[in-house]
This record gives sequence, C-alpha cells and structure tokens, in this order.
Amino acid sequence: MKNLLQVLLFFSLFHFSAQISAQKKYALLIGINKYYSAKNVLHTSQLRGCVNDANAMKGMLIKRFGFNDNDDIILLSDENASRKIVDAAFQAILLKVKPGDAFVFYFSGHGVWMDNDTQSELDRKLKAGMNQALVLSDLYADNLKCLFRDADVKKIFNKFIDKKVVATAIFDCCFSGHLSQGFTINMHNPYGSFYKQLTEKSLSFKDIISNYKYSHNNIVQDDAKWDSVFSTFITDSVSHTKAFSLKDSLHISDPTFIIRPSERVHSKFLSLSGTDEYQKGEEMKDASGAYHGVFTKALLEIIDNNPTDISVNILFNKISALILRKGFEQTPLLFQDPARLSQNLIGISSHEFKNNIEVTIKSINKNNIIIDGGTDAGLQLGNVISKNGNKKGTQLQIISVEKNSATTRVIQGNAIQIKLKDKYERTSNFSKTNPFLKLYISLQPISTQAFEKDVRQFVMPLSALKNYRHYEDWYLLESNQYLFYNKTGFMKDTASSNLLKGINKNPFFIFLPLPKSFLNEFRNTLKLNQNFELVNHPDKANFVLYFNYTKNGYVFTWAPNIVSNSGALNLYKYHVKIGQVPKNKNEIARLTKSLLEMTTNLAQAYTGLWLNSKMRNP
Repeated sequence: MKNLLQVLLFFSLFHFSAQISAQKKYALLIGINKYYSAKNVLHTSQLRGCVNDANAMKGMLIKRFGFNDNDDIILLSDENASRKIVDAAFQAILLKVKPGDAFVFYFSGHGVWMDNDTQSELDRKLKAGMNQALVLSDLYADNLKCLFRDADVKKIFNKFIDKKVVATAIFDCCFSGHLSQGFTINMHNPYGSFYKQLTEKSLSFKDIISNYKYSHNNIVQDDAKWDSVFSTFITDSVSHTKAFSLKDSLHISDPTFIIRPSERVHSKFLSLSGTDEYQKGEEMKDASGAYHGVFTKALLEIIDNNPTDISVNILFNKISALILRKGFEQTPLLFQDPARLSQNLIGISSHEFKNNIEVTIKSINKNNIIIDGGTDAGLQLGNVISKNGNKKGTQLQIISVEKNSATTRVIQGNAIQIKLKDKYERTSNFSKTNPFLKLYISLQPISTQAFEKDVRQFVMPLSALKNYRHYEDWYLLESNQYLFYNKTGFMKDTASSNLLKGINKNPFFIFLPLPKSFLNEFRNTLKLNQNFELVNHPDKANFVLYFNYTKNGYVFTWAPNIVSNSGALNLYKYHVKIGQVPKNKNEIARLTKSLLEMTTNLAQAYTGLWLNSKMRNP
C-alpha cells in the first residue's frame, strides 16, 4: 500500500510538473508615437513615450516574468501598428496558444470615444451611452478600421478565453472623457498657478473623421457615400441605421451587446487600464529624461520595487497610490475574473519568475565593463549588479546606460576577475538623477520659546490691523509692503511703529524667521533628496521658503524671491498650515513630513516630471 501511494504521488507530481513546463507565455505589445494621416504622412498629433512604454514592458516580461524573447513576443510600433498588422498578430498568437498558456496584450497610444445612440441596455449601465476605441497608427485605414473598438477588444479576448488561455490586457491610453485640472483652493484669493502641459493620449473622434475625409477626398462629395463608409464601420448593427451624420454631433449607432470577458465564469481574464471612463491618460518625462505614460511608469516602478509574484490586488492598489502620490490625476481601473485578484500579473505559475534583473558581461575595455542590458531591461544609472547575485563578491555600478546596454565600473572586487559572459544580477535598484529645483532656506538660530514670545509681543498687534495681509487674505493686484525679521529676533523698527500708529495705512505682509530649532530636520531631509538642490542665496533659487502668521495659525509656503521680484505678491496653493509651532520630536517629524509633501507637490507641478523617489546614495 505504501509503495502504491508513493507511485501515485510520483505520477501526480510528474503530471503537475509537466503541466507547468507545458505552459507557454505569449505577448502582443503595441506602442504608437507616430500617427499617419496618409501612408508615410505624419498626422499632427504625435506622442513621445509610447514606444518606450512598449519596450520597457517587453524588458519587464523577459527579465522578470521569464518570457521568451523570440517568436513568443510580438512588439509593434508606429507604422507597423496598423490595423491589418495588429489583426494578423492577434491571429498568429491565437493559432499558437493552448489551454493553460498565458497571453499578455499591452497598448500605449491614443484613445478615442464616441456617443452611441442605440447602445444596448446592458452596456448603457456601464458605459453611459459611450463607446471607446484604441487608435491604431493608420488613421487613413479604409472604413475607419484604425479604431480598434471596445467591441473588437471583447471579441478577440473572448476567443482566448474560449481556448482556456489566461489572458491579461493592459491599456495605457484614454478611453473617454476629459481630465479636469484646477489649481485653486477654497478661498477667494488669486493664487498663482503653473502646470507643465503634459501630452494627452487621446484623439477626438472629430479629428479622426476630419483626417479620414482629407485622406479619402474622392468619396466625400455626398452623404450617401459617407453612409456606406459608416455602415461598414458599424459592424453587427441594423443596416438601415444611419451611422453618422455630418450635420449633427458625432455619434455612432450600435445596439450590439457582446459579453465582457471579465464577466464570463472562470474566464481567468484580467484587464488593467490607466484611467477611469472620464479621464485622459497622459505621458510625462521621468527624472532620467525618458518619456513614459503615467500609468505604465507606475506599473514598472511598483514591479521594480516588489517581488514579481506580487498579487494583482496589491499591485493595483500600489499603482493607484503611487500615481496619486506623484501628483497625477489619473484613476486606474481593473476588471477581472475574481480569481485573478490573488494571483500574479500574468496569472500562471511563478516558477520561471525572477526578482532580480540578470545580465551578462558583453565586453571589457580597461575599467569600463559593458553589459547586455539597458533601460529597456529596467536598468538605470546608479544601479548595482553583483556576480551571481552575491553582494559579497564582485560588484559593478552602472555609470552610463543606453536602451540595450550599459557601461559599469567596479566598486567591489577586482576587475581582473571579471570574464566575458559572466552572469550578474542587479542587487540594488538605486537610481541616480540630477536635481530639478533649486531651493533656498535661511534658518535662524532662534529658539522656539523666543520665537513664540516675539510673535505675541510684536506680530499679533500688527496682525490686528485692517491693512495686515497674510496667506489667506491678500489680493493679486495690491502693492504690498514686506516686513522681514532676521536672526536677531523681532524688533521695534520705524516701519512697524508707523503701521501701529496708523501713519502707514498701506497693505503689508510679515515674513517670519525660519527657526533652526524645528526646521533643521526638514532642511536635512531635503539634502538627501535627489530632486532638490539647496543654494546659498535666494537669487539663485527657483523658490524660497517663507513663514507667515495668518491669525488662525502659521503657514509655510514656497514662492519666488519676493525681494528681487518687483510687483505684486505671487503665492501658490502649495502650503502647510499649523496651529502652533512644534515643541517635541514627534511634532517636528510630522511637520517635516508635511513640508516634504508640499515641496514634492510643488516640484511635480512646476516640472511636470515623474520625480526620482530614491534618496541620494549614502
């Protein structure tokens, strides 16, 4: 009996191992920067980071998820991401996949939305009368086939589900709606605003129609020919329905309902999108200078800082939190077979996954050692790689990095020991970037007790005057007088005396000294942050830290150098308000955290960059 159980156990394990080894992983990755009005004619609306996105996703799938970089990954970009080629790629993979295989589809490019007059009742509950589409690169394609509509997406993924494939769809584009971005706070004051315009990954349906008319000018002479074009475009709809009218708003008419892949029982399907149904996806430049979609950058960063087998539920929550923390107003969505939430991103066994990026020594030129991985593999300037992942052995640090290679230098061990084709693993993902904001903070050697005493004695009487202005009560066009108090403390000067006596009735602002006693920790924190450089004079700074009494407490805010910038006061919405100055370590720590968040939000809005989250290398 015992032998029989052993035999049965052996064959069970053998069968399970065979199932795992039989699982294959396929991917179709699309990144479109260049859109075409006609063959070889670029459209006016171009993107910058989508090809980077697709290449980075490919590197992540290979280096972390164990995908095979041969025929199992198809990457299509720009002119090669036309409707005919995309359809052919889907069909080629469908012919290969078998039950239990994994398939990942990724799209980074423009999205579009349209009103659907006759949307089915089931769709209307979710889509509210709208239909979405991925925009492929050939805007001139016959019958608007450049639009890979949501119906097309559902149909193709239902085919994968029919073959019992574990399918994952990741969309970094806009599906519908507009992203509203305001920079006001709930006060009447005219706070200054700035926002580096980011590239939106959305085209309007009107723009696509205009382009189609232009590129097919031989058929736009009468509405009857337009009817034939749109009746072909609106597949599965009633044939007598006029799909589109040039005289009306842009609408389509398609009552067809196609079951959603995520709602099929035991579908094993997962869909991740970078925005909700009312937002536009955006792309930005990261701290290293590379353009990426906001959602893709967040996904890559979370995978980079976590085990590859992280569950979808935790991954999604971390992505959403990171996007919010970085200052971008995008709300990712996911739809899935419930079983996928507890599984990894691609939904199959993790036995081929790696938590480190592996590279090989490609060439050795004196002190420069070249490796066969670069930014597309997820490597960055400053990363450390160790031979066979052993931190006690030979270690190299990346000193320059290209898309598919990087130059390293020895930081531990002996260069003589390094041989061609040696295997190295990344053991530190520290990344090095240059600062983007120059900040000035003038800390004064005044104690907390002395500071509070002088506020009561000198500032509060001044703040009771009608012409006292503060952060919560000022006007953009006013010409203000500014009073600054220095490290000697608050003093009874002529300017203050004239204000108190009513001789001077002009509006005035008081800027308080920055006590070292409770702000030194914040300054030291900024010194460790790669995004900022502390300078020794306000004229050298992008922003100066100011401290102001508001009658209801104190406010810290960054502003341009008020002394050298003549004219009206220019303050921003980014501020930290406290009821009283901190008196112990815990209160100082909370203030430091709040000030850092304010400074990061200001930097994000001012630069438009995805800032580096790694502290300076110790």
